[in-house]
Amino acid sequence: MPTLVEALILGFLHVRPLTSYELNKSLEQLSAHHLRVSYGTLHPALQRMNRRGWLVSEAVVEGGRSKRRYTLADPGRGQFGQWIRSPDDVGHSESALLVRLFFLGLVPADDRATIVAEMRRIADDIADSLAGQQEAARARAAEVDPALADLVASQLATLSYGIDHHRFVSAWLDEHYPTKGAQ
Repeated sequence: MPTLVEALILGFLHVRPLTSYELNKSLEQLSAHHLRVSYGTLHPALQRMNRRGWLVSEAVVEGGRSKRRYTLADPGRGQFGQWIRSPDDVGHSESALLVRLFFLGLVPADDRATIVAEMRRIADDIADSLAGQQEAARARAAEVDPALADLVASQLATLSYGIDHHRFVSAWLDEHYPTKGAQ
């Protein structure tokens, strides 16, 4: 299964072949606010994926400069498809959720609906789990040493944030990817 950086690269190569410079610029634009991918991370990932047969590289000369152009190979297409259809990590990584949503248009509509339904289920399950933890923490809060009251308040606020965040994700998915019956 590809790493998040590898999935980003595979997603961009899904659209068209790119040089490492073009990939870096695409990654910079996408990741400016969500996920930092350094140029030093890009080249080892490209080399790793090339060794695995996920992409093919070729030397090209453009404007008198030698460059490497990368093209998605069938095994890379398969890896990307497997990664985007397995959203198990979206509940624990905002970046994983955003990258999947960014490339979701590459997936057939029926598969998109299944992927979004799984993302929604994960967000709902995590919100419910956190709500249970919050309820239990509130029940224990009265028994805590008063010297730890600020710590308990911070922990309860963090649980509240997590609940609100995952409920927002679920509602956002409902709004932007409604189920067929709700359209």
